[in-house]
Amino acid sequence: YKDVFELGNVYGGIYCGNESDDIENCPRGMYCPDPETMLPCPSGFYCPYKTAQPAIRCRKCQEGATQLTQDPYGYIVLSIILALVAIYIGFGLLQRNNKRLSDRIHYFEKRVIAHRFSEFENRMKKAHNNMLGHGHQQKQMLEKLRPKLEVISCRLSKLEK
Repeated sequence: YKDVFELGNVYGGIYCGNESDDIENCPRGMYCPDPETMLPCPSGFYCPYKTAQPAIRCRKCQEGATQLTQDPYGYIVLSIILALVAIYIGFGLLQRNNKRLSDRIHYFEKRVIAHRFSEFENRMKKAHNNMLGHGHQQKQMLEKLRPKLEVISCRLSKLEK
């Protein structure tokens, strides 16, 4: 076969067996390097329809295997990767929600502290006003008692002499 137009081996993977005029694709489990030759696919390879040379590696495939035997390791690795991606996404979402929650809690704490401080400030003002009011009342009472206390003081001083 001479590839004049550089189209590749157009006869690769076809079989014209037993001097018949029929052209057919090489069946699964076989490979046909030229139209007159059909060989079983060697062990360690898988040959699908119209295979010219065995190229698909398959460790578990026996000679002439008609089905591709897949290793479970690929599925295990894929499952682990998907699980890690899901965990990564889950932690990202959790972290974002925790940040929002933390911001909300911080906001409400500030409001509660401000409210409590204003209540405390109001109580202190009331207490201060009450103390000032009591002081004024005490002063008035003392002013009323002053003449009586002066009389008592004079009498005591006379008794002492």
